[in-house]
Formats: sequence, C-alpha cells, structure tokens
Amino acid sequence: MIFFENYFGGGSDRHLINIVNALKDDFPDIIIVSNPPGLFKNDLKRLKKNVRMVHVQILTLVRIFDQFLKNSPRIIRILIRCLLIPFLPLMFLYNFCLCIFWLKLLKPTIVLGCDGGYPSARMTLLMILVAKLLSIKTVLSIVSMPSPKRKFFIVFDALLDKLVWLASDTVIVNAQTISNKLHNMRNMPKEKIVVIPNGLEDKQILVFRNIKLKKELRIGYLSRMDYEKGCTYLLNAFAKLEKKYSSIRLIMGGSGNASKRLFKMVDDYGLKEKIDILGYYAGEVHNLLSTFDIYVFPSLYEGLPYSILEAMRAGCAIVSTNVGGIPEVIRNNVDGLLVSPGSVDELEQTIETLINDHKFRASLGKNARKRFLEMYTLEIMNVRVRQLFKM
Repeated sequence: MIFFENYFGGGSDRHLINIVNALKDDFPDIIIVSNPPGLFKNDLKRLKKNVRMVHVQILTLVRIFDQFLKNSPRIIRILIRCLLIPFLPLMFLYNFCLCIFWLKLLKPTIVLGCDGGYPSARMTLLMILVAKLLSIKTVLSIVSMPSPKRKFFIVFDALLDKLVWLASDTVIVNAQTISNKLHNMRNMPKEKIVVIPNGLEDKQILVFRNIKLKKELRIGYLSRMDYEKGCTYLLNAFAKLEKKYSSIRLIMGGSGNASKRLFKMVDDYGLKEKIDILGYYAGEVHNLLSTFDIYVFPSLYEGLPYSILEAMRAGCAIVSTNVGGIPEVIRNNVDGLLVSPGSVDELEQTIETLINDHKFRASLGKNARKRFLEMYTLEIMNVRVRQLFKM
C-alpha cells in the first residue's frame, strides 16, 4: 500500500509513479491511498500497471487551506485557522482512526509513505506510525530537503522525529545531501537510509543546435513558475544580457505563483519580442529542451529535481544553482556550471560565459548526457528499487 497526501502534483508524484512501475512485476496488488484528488490525470497516464486507487477523506489543516480555502482572502484564512486550533486534537483522533480502519481493511504487507520535504505531510507520517503499531513493514520516502526544528516547538519536533524514525524500517531519499540533512538536523539514524536517485526513461533525441552564436541563441527554463524556483532572478539576468547581446531569446515554460509577476516584468522591461512565457507546457518536454542552447535552473531550494535530469538527457548546456542534491548530479565545469542561489549578477556572468564560448557549451552538453546515461536512467533506478523491496 502506498500512502500520500497531494494537492499540487510535482516531483514527489513522479517519484511515486516510478516506484510503482518498478515494482509492477514483484507485487501483484498495489494500492495507492490518498486524499482526493490523489494522482492527477497526467500522472495516471504514466502508470504501467493497473493499480487500485482509494481516496480517503483525511482531515488536516493542509487539506482545508490548500484544497478548500486556497483562493480565500488572507483575513478569512487567518480567522478560520484560529477557530480550528481547539479542534486539532479531535482532528488527530479522527485521522488516527481513519488510518487504523484502512490498514485493517486493506491488510497490506508493506506500507510505503511518500513525503515531500520532511516533515511536510503529517498525515503520511501518521500512517507510518499506525502501520508500525499494527506490525506492518514500513518504508518512508522523502524527496526534498527537510526543514529545521522549529524554535518554539523543539520538544514536539524532537518527539515527532524519534517516533517516525522508530516506526520507519527504511527511509528512501533521492540525494545524499537529503540524507545528511535528515541526520544532522532531524537525528535520522544513518543505517536506515537508502539513497536512490531519481531516474528518467531515455529518449533518443536528434538534437540540432546552433554550435556558434548565429541568428538566435535560445536560453530556456522549464519548471514550475514559483518564486522559490528563482525564475524572477533569471528574467532579471536576461534583461541585463539582452542589452549586450541582441540575438538571444529566453523561453520559459511552466506555471506557478510567480507567473503574473513574470508577465509584468516582461512588460516593464519592454521585452515582449525577446521573451516567450509559455505557461503550463503540455507538449513533449524533451522536444522543447532539445531546442535550448542553454538551460538555466535558478532554484533557491531543491531536493533532486527532475528538471535537471531532463536537461541532461537532452544534452543541454546547463547553468544551475548549487542547492540540494544538484551538485551531486552536476559536476561544476564538467557537466554544467553551478552558481549561488539568489544572485542575478552571478547568473548573468555565467550565462554570458556560455553565450561567448560555443565549444564549452557543446562540451558541457555532451558530458551531461553521458552522465545521465551512466547514472540516472529509469532502468538504473528500477534495479535499485526492486533490490530494496526484496525485504
């Protein structure tokens, strides 16, 4: 049984689906349990096995505010949060009974709880705890960086950590950096951690790039358009570069909480003819990436993003921030160029280096694709997952 709490989709969903697909031949019955809507349509299309989907009516503050009150005015959200605080013990009791009910009903041999960045999905952690109380084998996956213990809740957080680590037989992370942070910040026992990097299916791409700066050099970004992804820093850097290089273009694909701001920035800079903001991109990602001469990923906070692996697979020359697990994947000056997060000047200077050096661009792209094939294909991930679940 796989349990997760999901509202927006993203890399954690993709990771979950890759695990399901890896185990399709080893487990005849895989059940995915989550709050509605669970997996989104695009995610369901990637499943290679018919699985049972069970939606459970969990009751958490995250669900209330991110699913039902997402677009409510801030003052209403604050008021409702204050009103709900006295009912938190009852909500916990309800969720606890809900976990027992579904575990007793489904009788799983293994429970896999899929989390984003620890300890974000508290309901997932509760399911792991209840499963352990019922003597069911447990695996917890964490695919983004953990948060530090809260200053005014340090005793509660320390107790939560201790219970979760006792209840988890194994913890899967997708980067060594996450493992180190969990150990140092949240006292995770190292012997329970298994590092399984994300994997992507390889797609043969015929890439025809402009080796030299000719008519137009395309700089691309393809990910969520959230402020934490650093996309506004990229647009600021491009605005400065465009003043010096008239034959460059910026293509940005994705949508998120920074989308409106990006459109306004394009207007303010007067760069409508130089910047294409595509919004949510429903086409073949690898086809779009293959048209980029330089791929820029300026995120401020990451685990091990699929966006980087997709750019490596496409043989892009990559400029990325050195956050999370990215430095484990991209060797600086070998497979790409790494910069500090939140620095427009550093982004500008590093992209400019690649604009002016077509041979270096080609070398970085070639090395990135080679490293992807050697270490980050879906086949390699599948082998690691199957070995882990032969418990």
